[in-house]
Amino acid sequence: MQIYLFFVLVTGLLLAQDRAPKPLVEKDQLKQGRELLQRAQRAMGGAEKLAAVKGAMHKTEIAFEPAAGGFKMKQTSLFVAPDRIRYEQEYPSEKAIFYSDGKAGWMSTPQGVQPMPADVLRAAKGVIFRQTATLLLSDRDASRLVKAIGDNVVEISTTDGLSVRLEFDPATGLLARQLYTETSANGSPSERVEELSDWRDVGGVKMYFKGVLRENGAKMLELIVSEWKINSGLTAEQLSRKP
Repeated sequence: MQIYLFFVLVTGLLLAQDRAPKPLVEKDQLKQGRELLQRAQRAMGGAEKLAAVKGAMHKTEIAFEPAAGGFKMKQTSLFVAPDRIRYEQEYPSEKAIFYSDGKAGWMSTPQGVQPMPADVLRAAKGVIFRQTATLLLSDRDASRLVKAIGDNVVEISTTDGLSVRLEFDPATGLLARQLYTETSANGSPSERVEELSDWRDVGGVKMYFKGVLRENGAKMLELIVSEWKINSGLTAEQLSRKP
């Protein structure tokens, strides 16, 4: 009888736990995540102004550290919302162009124009996901989960496996760093950190003008933006045009 009563008691406790309300931790994380993201939206110029960004172009000068090649290059980055990117790069002795819509793409190098390899396409998909204007509106996208994982830190993930951690400046609410995992040239995963600073107004929206990229803790490059343009009339057809 005692064994029977013990069994009934334990079973009852387990059933009661199943019926009990779940902890509110995750619910609180979701609420705080939305609040942090919305604070960043306001710091950037407002959610509606971010949503109005249909196209963007910026030109950068990039200096690689000696461990990453020690050379300099110029890059023109083109974006048409929600998912078209084109990167035009000028190296010391050659040029390259990369285009993708996240599903397919091509690249033009001195060897000619060819379909984008799977590893490059995977990286391009991440770049599209992390476009600042659309990333900071992730609370409006049902396919994305936004949750706080720290006082000023938000994690954004998608239903197809992409994720990024955003760290905001507690004083301004602006994005200070974004952290994500990327496959390196040797095929192993690497932890990347993009440090963004020198935010300035561009057509009513704040954009960064300086950046640093670190990989597995080591500084890889610095970039300086010489020009930003918002809603200058770029079209998806223009971005997809092959040389």
